[in-house]
Amino acid sequence: MNEQIAENMEHAEAEVAEVEYRNGYFAPAELERGSEALTHALAIAEDKQIPVAVNFDMEQEFPEGYGLAIRWVRARGKETPIGLVVAAIPTLDAVMQEANGRKFVEDAIASELAERVVSAVRPRGESAEFGGTMPFSVAEFLAAGRRESGKATFNKIAGHFVKALKKKGIPFMSKGLLEQVLQSSAFAAQQFPYSQEAWIKVLDAMIDYAKKEGLDPSILEHWKATRDQVEVEVPELDFSDLA
Repeated sequence: MNEQIAENMEHAEAEVAEVEYRNGYFAPAELERGSEALTHALAIAEDKQIPVAVNFDMEQEFPEGYGLAIRWVRARGKETPIGLVVAAIPTLDAVMQEANGRKFVEDAIASELAERVVSAVRPRGESAEFGGTMPFSVAEFLAAGRRESGKATFNKIAGHFVKALKKKGIPFMSKGLLEQVLQSSAFAAQQFPYSQEAWIKVLDAMIDYAKKEGLDPSILEHWKATRDQVEVEVPELDFSDLA
């Protein structure tokens, strides 16, 4: 892997011009693509003087039975990462070969499935109430996902599209505003003179981007399917005491 990185590093400077802090995981069969992603990440880290933490010897052959994880570490409220983590992650087969491997996997799955039940009934917003439809069948559990994880997909890729929309001529676009516009066609019409087809194109682009990054696009697909049904509440304002 170190030879592939060395070969690609000389071409990486041009790629750094459009900085995208992309996380990723690459299974053993995807290590060639992972090497390219790592090259790009290391070039960004060097250019931005971001420290790098690695859990394997990059001068040696990549360990067998491991996948490659690339993760940018951010401080709360900060857009620029404070560090880059490059890690060899044991595959499921490697974990299952260990004596306590099965228990580790069972505990991880049980924790994830329990969180999906809780997520289905957790209130959202100040006026929301506890309750909802919880998954029961195996298929429902696998399809449910966490609402947080779906929103996490938007949070991870929104910056890329906010930047693109600013370049297109919407200088005041923000992540929060983009979320509202994508969730509600009524809100979008209230805020912008653009056709709703334009925002559908943005959603389609974000869905495609999320899929390419290996992220769950379900929240974006949900917004696309329901945005015409989301109404905008316009409060009645009393301007009589402004003078």
